[in-house]
Amino acid sequence: ADTLGERVYAIATEVVGATAFGFIIATVAVIVEAMDPAATAKRARLDEVREYLAERRLPRELQRRVRRHFEYYYSKVSVFQEAALLRGLPAALRARLMREGFRELVRQLRFFDGLGVLLTTDLVFRLKPMRMDFKAHLGNLNAVSEEVYIVLKGKIHALARHRNQTGAVLIGVYTDGAHFELASYVYKKRMEARYHAAAVTDLMWLDHEDLAQALARHNAHHLVKRQAAAHEARLREVLALPTVDIGDVYAKERVLWNDRVVDV
Repeated sequence: ADTLGERVYAIATEVVGATAFGFIIATVAVIVEAMDPAATAKRARLDEVREYLAERRLPRELQRRVRRHFEYYYSKVSVFQEAALLRGLPAALRARLMREGFRELVRQLRFFDGLGVLLTTDLVFRLKPMRMDFKAHLGNLNAVSEEVYIVLKGKIHALARHRNQTGAVLIGVYTDGAHFELASYVYKKRMEARYHAAAVTDLMWLDHEDLAQALARHNAHHLVKRQAAAHEARLREVLALPTVDIGDVYAKERVLWNDRVVDV
């Protein structure tokens, strides 16, 4: 452009072009969001979490951990009001939905063995996902527990207090499909161990209140009491054994390995 008019025209053309391009990008974004409402809802939930954490002015490390938890949480569960939708389904159709959508999960988790289709259906939709990083810990010996935990993938070490030495003693190992802390619900007792992730571990947790409501609805307290009693007997057997030094840690001579007692 040689003249002032040509320069003004060239600048105006660039401005109009950039503006039109911006409108196109914005329109495409709106179309994409409309095509994937789940992703849009997920972003909205995570934005809400970030805004809440910033408003509370929590320590950055805590904010990071909370954000990571919800990012993982919403990668595993529906962002829609699933409970409200399920309440509108008759029991048979809800059970069919569970079988089709969660067949592999139920098959993997020993917690559901012998609980029956209707109770399993009720409980499956109450499970909540979480992830423990390597070396992360969960709870403390004699702390109050409000959840039952189920291992999806990974390894959890159960550590009790060593009576005569500093440190802890290994009393149990929980791997894929195992669950722990059911006895704390059944017997209203405090946590029986401190739990450490021996690897990055994906878990599901079930709130005691949700468990109580489901068991009451199906009159099935005796089913989980049977599981808890068997676990409690094995735990008592392990705790009565001598403690041995196995190198890096102390351990009982035999330990719980999921639902069995094995030599270390």
